[in-house]
Amino acid sequence: MKKRFLFLHFLFFTFIGISQINPYHRTVLYTLNKNEIVKSNEFIVQQTLNQNRFACIIADTLNKLESLVFNGKVIFTKKDVWNDVFDIDLTNDVGYIYKFTSKEKTFVNVHGKTEGPFDEVIDESCEMYYVDETKIPKEFDFFYSLAGRWFAYKDGNSKMIDEPIISKNFGGWTSMIIKPNGKRTLDELGGIKVNSDIEIEDVINHSIDGQDYAWVYKNNGSRFVVHGDHIFGPYDDKGYNYIFLKGDHLMFNFVKDGKVFVQIDGKISQPMDETNYDLALFDNGKYFYSFEKKGKSYVNINGQIYGPYDRIPYNSVRVFDNGQFAIVFEKDGKAQINLNGKVHGEELSIYSLEFDKNGNYSYLSNRRDGCVYQNSNGVVTKTERHHVYKGWSSTRTGDRIMESSKEKYEIQSNNKEHTLYTDFKYDYVVIDGKSVGKAPAIKAWYEASKNAFIWNAWEGKELVVYEYPLD
Repeated sequence: MKKRFLFLHFLFFTFIGISQINPYHRTVLYTLNKNEIVKSNEFIVQQTLNQNRFACIIADTLNKLESLVFNGKVIFTKKDVWNDVFDIDLTNDVGYIYKFTSKEKTFVNVHGKTEGPFDEVIDESCEMYYVDETKIPKEFDFFYSLAGRWFAYKDGNSKMIDEPIISKNFGGWTSMIIKPNGKRTLDELGGIKVNSDIEIEDVINHSIDGQDYAWVYKNNGSRFVVHGDHIFGPYDDKGYNYIFLKGDHLMFNFVKDGKVFVQIDGKISQPMDETNYDLALFDNGKYFYSFEKKGKSYVNINGQIYGPYDRIPYNSVRVFDNGQFAIVFEKDGKAQINLNGKVHGEELSIYSLEFDKNGNYSYLSNRRDGCVYQNSNGVVTKTERHHVYKGWSSTRTGDRIMESSKEKYEIQSNNKEHTLYTDFKYDYVVIDGKSVGKAPAIKAWYEASKNAFIWNAWEGKELVVYEYPLD
C-alpha cells in the first residue's frame, strides 16, 4: 500500500452551499485504494479523528488483510489488526501502541519502540481476572507475563503486580476420567482433587474459594450446579452460566423453561429475560447483578432494584461491598448516572467511568456543543476532545483506541441560533435546514474560535473534513 496522505500540503476545495450564503471548505485527508474499505461494524467505524490528524483500520477486501493507518502512513498489516491495537494518541507523531508476534513470541510497539519478547500481553484491566485487582495500577499501557508472573507497563517502566491465581488456559480447568460407556467424571478442578462420581458430558463453568469449589456441568441435554453435597437443577442447556462462591455464599444464574433466574444462597429471583455481564458476589454475602426484562434494563443491589432504564452501557455498573455504587444508564434519550441513589446529569452519553469504594468518581460525557466534558466528583471541565460516542465504557483502561461514531445526533452553536444534525441513514448533514456534503458526519463539533461547524466524513473513497462558517 503506497503512501497517499498529503500531510504537509492539504488539498482544499471550496464549494458554495445551497443557499449561496455560506461558503464552506472541504479538505481531502486520505484516499482509499480500489479494493480498500474502512473496517466497520454496523454504525461503528474503526478510527479516531482530530480534525486533520487521524488513525483508522483499513481492510483490503481482495487480499483479506487489514492495516493500521496513522496520519496517512501504514504502520502494520496482517489478517486482523483490531485486537492488536492498544492505544492511539493523535497528539504524538508516533502515538500508537500495538502488539505483534515474531517467532512465536509477543512484542509491543510503544510509540515506535519495540518492547519484549513477552509470553502473553493484555491491554484491558477487566481481563486480568486471575490477578488480585487491588494490585492493578490505575494507569498503564498494557500488561504482560513472563515465567508465570504478571507485570504492568507504563511509559517505559514495568512493575510486577502478582502471580496468576489460576492459569488462563481454561482447558486446564479440569481433568476428567473417561468411563467405558463414554461418560466422564470430574477428577480435578483448578488444581483441586475432586474425585466426583457424577457422570457428565462437560464442565461449563466453576468458582473456587480456597479449597472450596462449585461447578456447573452438562449431561443429557440439561445443566446442573454442584456445591458440596448439593446438586441444583436440572436447568435448560442455554445461555452463559455465571457462578460465584465466596465463603458460605453461593450465587449463580440459570435458565429454566426459557426464563432466566439468579439464585443466591438458595433464594431464587423472579424470572428475567436475560442477565448481563455486570454482576458479583462479595465475601460478606452482598451482591449485585444487572438484567433485562420486557425490553428494559435493571440493576439488583442486595435486593434493591434500580430501573427501569432504556439501556445500561457495557461495564457501566460499579458496586462495592460497603454499599457504594454507581450506575450509568440511558432513559428518555438522556444519559445519566445514579450515584448511591442520587441521579445526576442529563448528557448525550456518559462513558469512561471511574468509581472507587470511597465514592470518588469521574467520567466523560458528550454535550450538545459537540465537545467532551469531564466530571470529577462534581467538578465539570471542558476537555479538548470533540464529540464521539463510546459504544462501551470501562474502568482503568487508559484512553482506549478507536472512537465510535453515533448513529445520529445534533449539535448547536454557542448562541443556539444554528444547528447541525446528522443521521447515518442520509448521505449529507443538515445545517439550519440545508443539506451539506455527500455523507453523514463521523464526528462533528462547533468551533467557537472560528464560529463554524466542523465535521469529518467518509465520502466514497475519501476521508474529508468540512469547515462551515456561520453568520
